Amino acid sequence: MEPRIILFVCNGNIHRSVVAEVRCRQALIELGLGESYIVISRGVQGSIDGSDPTKHRNLQDYPVWTEVKLSLDDLGIDISGVNRTPITLGDVESADTIIVMSTDVLNGSKDIGDECLRVQFLQFFHKMHLFLELENSKEGIDDCGETGRQPKYREVNEQICRVIDHNIQTIIAWCDT
Repeated sequence: MEPRIILFVCNGNIHRSVVAEVRCRQALIELGLGESYIVISRGVQGSIDGSDPTKHRNLQDYPVWTEVKLSLDDLGIDISGVNRTPITLGDVESADTIIVMSTDVLNGSKDIGDECLRVQFLQFFHKMHLFLELENSKEGIDDCGETGRQPKYREVNEQICRVIDHNIQTIIAWCDT
C-alpha cells in the first residue's frame, strides 16, 4: 500500500507547519507507523506569481533563532533539515489530508489574499482541516512573526506538540476521509 501523505500548511513554512511536520512524523514513528505515512509541510507565501517566498529557509536563519531553539530542544524538535517550500498544486493533489495552521492561510486575510488555500485550491477544500479542529476549535495557531520572542514561540511550540500528541489518531483518520 502506498504511504498516506499528511500536509501541514502555514504562511511562510518556516515555523508552525515545520514544527507540526517534525512532531507528527515523530508521533507516527513512535506508533510504529513511520513507513505508512509521509509528512510534509508547505507555505502559501511565494506560491503564486508575483509573490515572494520567505527571505530565509527556516527559523534558523532569523535573529530569533537563538531564543526559539531553546524551546525546540526541550521538545526534541529539530527543524534543521526542513527548508521553506511554497505549496503547489501537486502537493495538494497528492495529499490525503491537509492540516492548515491558521484561518488566514485557509480563508485569506488582508495580508495573505489570493495566496490562501481557499482561493488557490478550492476544488480540494474537502481535504482541508484547521489544525485546532483537533481540539474542537475554529481558531488558528498564532503566527509569532520573525520578531516574536521566546515566551510566545515556546507557547506555540508546546501547543503544536501537545495537540499532535493527543490527537494523532484523528490525524490518521483524516487521511481516510
